[in-house]
Amino acid sequence: HSSARLVASRLGIKLSTLQIGEHGRWLAEPIGDTVQDFAIIEPCVAEMGIGDLDQRPALTTPWPWHQRRFSRRIAVALNEVTIQQFRSFDPEFDSLDPMLSHSSSNAAIMLVNLDLAYRFCNHLSERSGMECCYGLRPGDDGVALLVPKPDHLALTGYRLPTDGEWELACRSDTVTSRFLGNEHVLVRHYGWMDENKTKAQQGPHSTFLSQQIAAFLPNRYGLFDTYGNAKEICDLSADPVEQEYETIDSLARSGAARNGTFPTIRGICFMDSGAIYARSHCRTNGILADRTIGMRVVRTLSTSDVLHGTVP
Repeated sequence: HSSARLVASRLGIKLSTLQIGEHGRWLAEPIGDTVQDFAIIEPCVAEMGIGDLDQRPALTTPWPWHQRRFSRRIAVALNEVTIQQFRSFDPEFDSLDPMLSHSSSNAAIMLVNLDLAYRFCNHLSERSGMECCYGLRPGDDGVALLVPKPDHLALTGYRLPTDGEWELACRSDTVTSRFLGNEHVLVRHYGWMDENKTKAQQGPHSTFLSQQIAAFLPNRYGLFDTYGNAKEICDLSADPVEQEYETIDSLARSGAARNGTFPTIRGICFMDSGAIYARSHCRTNGILADRTIGMRVVRTLSTSDVLHGTVP
C-alpha cells in the first residue's frame, strides 16, 4: 500500500480517495478534510533499545537493550501530521512563520509543543465522536493543563504514541540499529535529512522549510519519515514497567503533572545527519524550543473495533 502511494506521488498520479475502514494490516480514517492511512500493529513482544555494539551518538538518551511487551492493538499514522490536516484545528497556525507559511500544505507540521499536540488529538477525537484521551487538571501554578487521562491508553480516541510505541513502529520487526540494516549508505533514501537537504524546498533568503511528507521509502510497516523530516513528540504519560524478564509498555505515571517534565522527542529533522542520528533507538528530551518538532498520531483499537463512516 505505501509503496503504491509513493510511486503514484513520484509519477504525479492522483489516487482515488481511500475507502474509510480497515483493510488487512492498514486502515483509513478521516483527519480534517483528508483521509489518513494507518498501519495496524497487533499486541506483541519486541526487542528494542540500544545494543552493546551500537555507538551512542551525542544528545540521545536511549534505553538499554531489552524486551518490551505491548498489550494494545494500535493504529499508527503512516505519515506525520501535515499542515493541511493541522489547519482543520487551527486555520491560522502557519500564517506568521516562514517555515510553514511558504511550505506545501502537504508538508509536515512543525513548531508543535505538547499542549498543541494534545489539543489537536482531542479535536480529532471530538470530530469523530470518540472519547478524548486528554483532560484538564490544575497545574502547580493554578493554571489548568491538558494531561493524559488515567486510562487514556485504553481509550480509542486519537493520541500521541508512547515512547515505546514509536520505536516499535519505527523498528518494524527489526533488531538492527536501523530497519534497513546497520550501514548508513542507504539511509538518505528514507527521509529528509542533512545528506539530501540540497533537494529540500527552501523559502525566502534560503530559509529551510517544513518538507513534503512521504517523499522517500517507507519502512516494513509502511511508515514514512521516521528517519527524517520533522522530529516527533511523544506522549508524556507512559513509562515502561520493568519486570524480571521483560518490560511492559503501560501507564506508570497516570495523570502526572507536566510542570518541569519534558516529553521524549523521536526521529530527526531535515537538518540532522542521518549517518549519526537516523537510528531506531535515537531519542532526546527537553528540547521544547526546537522549531523542527512535529507529530504523528496513533489510536488504540479494540479487538472488536468496527471502523466508521464518512469524512466529516
